[in-house]
Amino acid sequence: MKDSAGDNRGGLQELLPPLTTHEAAVEAARCLMCFDAPCTHACPTHIDIPRFIKKIATGNLRGSARAILESNLLGATCARVCPVQELCEGACVLGSERKPIAIGRLQRHAMDYVYRKGIDLFQAGEATGKKVAVIGAGPAGLTCSGELAKLGHGVTLYERRALAGGAADPGSGCRGQDAGGDRPRHGEGPGTGPGGRRGPGDGPRTVRHARPRPVVPDGSAERRTIVAGLITGAIAR
Repeated sequence: MKDSAGDNRGGLQELLPPLTTHEAAVEAARCLMCFDAPCTHACPTHIDIPRFIKKIATGNLRGSARAILESNLLGATCARVCPVQELCEGACVLGSERKPIAIGRLQRHAMDYVYRKGIDLFQAGEATGKKVAVIGAGPAGLTCSGELAKLGHGVTLYERRALAGGAADPGSGCRGQDAGGDRPRHGEGPGTGPGGRRGPGDGPRTVRHARPRPVVPDGSAERRTIVAGLITGAIAR
């Protein structure tokens, strides 16, 4: 996949090209900003879609990304893999007579901006002294860990496979190996690359019988959280 930052991952190309700044502004301006927005009701994570699109229309991409992540910490992943034609875009009121708003591509535009710039939108909450073990580093475990870290709890995320991601890992459901790519390796922890991006993985590796182990070891010197489908940079105490 080749993302907007220009790196090529595994030789795969994006299904749809990223929107340019001008294209995103024009597309966002088409939105009717419905008060009781059908698109928001159709979104399983109930992202306030008119809100984040309005921020794109005004050039506030940071605010747009924050509006997305407040409802869905896997916003970057969902912008690419969510079946928007059947959900938010399928419910768009413009779809019956005209072309629906390209909600998924607008969401991706905002999310790619903050990751390209290395912007951290959230901080860990004040430490509560409580520790939580989250079993499974799939989408639910990643999101849960991020929300707990925002509340100030210490979180250790366990995963039996070599790479985090679960159902969001390409090919995870069709073979007993982990695909290589940009997922974190055990012991490396978050933020292995510039801007909090994850570094290259170890390549295919059979882990079917591995025991669960922490993705980020407990007791590390820095607090870390999980945001938007990536285990992102350290949040210093």
